[in-house]
Amino acid sequence: MTCSDWIKSLSALVILFVLVSCRSIQSLDEIDARSYQILKDRGLGEGEDSEVFTVMNFSDQLRRKIYQEQGLYLGSPATLGLADLPPVVGEEVDYRKALIADRLSVAIDFSQPLTLQQVLELAAENSRDYHSQKEKVFASALDLNLAAYDFGIQIDDFKWDSVVEQDLSGESASRGLSQGASIGLSRQFLSGSMVRTSLAMDVVHLLRARSASSLGLMSDHSVSIPLLRGRGAHIAAEPLTSAEREVDYAIAEFDFYRREFVVKIARQYYEVLQAMDQVQNAQANYENLKKATKRVAAIAQSGRLPASHVDQSRQDAYRSSLRLVDAQARYADRLDTLKESIGYPVDASLRLEQSELTRLATDFSIPETSLWEQAEAALFELAFKNRNDVQTFFRKVEDAQRAVVLAQDALRPELTIGGEASLGGSRSLSSADSEDIYPEFDRGRYQALLHVDFALDRVAESHHLRKRVMDLEQAIRSCQKHEDALKRSIRTNVRRIKSDLENYKTQVNSLALANRRVERANLFLEAGRIEVRDLLEAQEALLDSQNALTKTIVDYRIHVWAFERDLGILNINQFI
Repeated sequence: MTCSDWIKSLSALVILFVLVSCRSIQSLDEIDARSYQILKDRGLGEGEDSEVFTVMNFSDQLRRKIYQEQGLYLGSPATLGLADLPPVVGEEVDYRKALIADRLSVAIDFSQPLTLQQVLELAAENSRDYHSQKEKVFASALDLNLAAYDFGIQIDDFKWDSVVEQDLSGESASRGLSQGASIGLSRQFLSGSMVRTSLAMDVVHLLRARSASSLGLMSDHSVSIPLLRGRGAHIAAEPLTSAEREVDYAIAEFDFYRREFVVKIARQYYEVLQAMDQVQNAQANYENLKKATKRVAAIAQSGRLPASHVDQSRQDAYRSSLRLVDAQARYADRLDTLKESIGYPVDASLRLEQSELTRLATDFSIPETSLWEQAEAALFELAFKNRNDVQTFFRKVEDAQRAVVLAQDALRPELTIGGEASLGGSRSLSSADSEDIYPEFDRGRYQALLHVDFALDRVAESHHLRKRVMDLEQAIRSCQKHEDALKRSIRTNVRRIKSDLENYKTQVNSLALANRRVERANLFLEAGRIEVRDLLEAQEALLDSQNALTKTIVDYRIHVWAFERDLGILNINQFI
C-alpha cells in the first residue's frame, strides 16, 4: 500500500468522523429552534389572545434587581438563578448562555402601586408554576423531535481502532500495525420495514525489513419486511403518533391553564385589595368607636348615662382593635400568597393599586341579558366546542383503543421476509501479505430470509391485552369524570353569579340602612334616647355591610371570569 493510499484512507476517515460529529452533536439553539417550529406547526400561538411562546427565563434578572435594591436575605447560591449558580466538577457552563435572558422583566416601577395588568404581566414572566407549564409544553416538542428522529437515518455505530500486534504463535514472530474503521446506518420505516447497512475498512501493515500491507473493505446490507405481526403504520409508527398527540395535549392544556392562571391571579389580586379595604374599614370603625367612647364618657359625667355604658363602649373598642389586628394579619398573608404565585420574593415590598377595587365597584352593573341565562345544554355545547383541552378527554380514549390494537397485534403470528448481502472482506495481521480486497457484486455473499413464528405461546401477551382493555375502560371513566366535572363547574358558576347578583341588591340596601342606623344612633345618643348598645350594634352592622358589599362585588367579577374560562371564551387581552 503506497503512502498516497494511506493519506487517502486517513483523509476519508477524518472526513467521515467530522460528518458524524456534526450530525450527532447539536447546539441547544438548534434544538430549541426545531422545537419551537414543531409547536408552531401544531398550532401553538394561533389564537387572538396568544402570547409569544418561549421558555427563556426572564425572572432571574428581576430577582437580582429586587434583592440588591432591597437588601434581601440570600438563602442559597440558587436564590438568584442559573447565572449565579457555581459550577460543579466537570460542568461546562457554556450551555447557560443559551438559557439566560439578556433583558430585564417587564418594565415596572415597583416604588408605585401595581395595577392588575402590571401584576399579570409580571406573573406571566416570573411565575414559577407558569414557567413549569411552558416547559411541559416544550418538553413534549422535544419528545416529538426525538421520535421523528428515530424514524430517520440512524448511525448505529462508528468506530476507529489502531492496534500494534505481535504474533509469536507461528514459526517466526511477526509484528504489525492494524487500523480499522466501521460505520453502520439503519432506517426504520413507518410501514415497519427495516433497512441496515454497514461499511468497514481494515488496514494492516507488517513491521519488518520487507514490510507488507493490505487493505480490506467490507460492506453488509440487510432488509426485513414484516407481513403479519408489526406490519402497518398504525403499529410501527405508534411512538411517533403518541408523541404528536402528546404535543397536542400539552398545547391544549396550556391554553386552558393560561386562562385559569389569569383568573387565579386576578382573584388573589382582588382578595388582597379586599383585605386592604377591610383593614381600612376596621381602622375607621376603631376610630369611630374611640370617639364614641369619649362621647359616652362625657355624657356619663353629666349624669345622663350610667358608668357601665362607658365600660361597655370601651370593651367594644378593644374588640374593634383586635379585629383591626386580625384584618392586618389577613392582608399580609394574602399579599404574601400573591407574591408567591407571581414569582415575586415574599420578603420584598409590593404595593397594589387600591383604585382597582374602587373601579370594580364603580363599573358594577346588573346586565339586562346575560350568557348564563341560556339553557344548560347550549352552555355545555359551547364549552365542549371551544375548549381544546376538553376534546383531549376523548382523544385519550382513542389512545387507549390504539394500545388495545397494539396488544392484539402482539398475539398475531410473525411472518417476516428479508435479505442480506455481504461484499468484500476484512484483513488481519496474518493476511497482511494478501492482496487488497474490495466489495465486488460478483463475488458477494447473498441470503434470503423467511422468518415464521407460529404464536404457539402468547400467554404473556394475552395478559398484556387484558390490562390494556382495563386501561381502555379506565380511560372511558376518566373521560366521563372530566365531562361531568366541567358541567358541574359551569352549573356551579351560574348559581354563584345569580346568587352574587341577588346578594348585591341586598347588600346595597343593607349598607344604606346601616349608614342610617349609625346616623340616627349618634343623634339619639346625644339626646339620651337610646342606650350605648344600640350605637355599638349599628356601628358593627355598618362594618359588616361594608365588607359584605365589597366581597359580593369581587366574588361576582371572579365568578363571571371563571364562567367564561369554563366556556373557553375568556379573552386574556382584557387583562394584559
